[in-house]
Amino acid sequence: MRVVVHDDGPALPSPRRAANDDTHGRGLFLVTALSDVCGLTVDEQLDGTGKAVWFELSLPPGDKA
Repeated sequence: MRVVVHDDGPALPSPRRAANDDTHGRGLFLVTALSDVCGLTVDEQLDGTGKAVWFELSLPPGDKA
């Protein structure tokens, strides 16, 4: 199964280790730790802004998505 999250912002995300009291900054860390494979796609079709973060989870044999 593949999940894709897209936004139009120009800044590229970068994984980091959040401090215990941070209220954000754990998303890419969790995606990297829990997914089978993940990546980033930069949207260059229009004006070069925007990107999509995607990840894949393997389904057990016989399961249907």
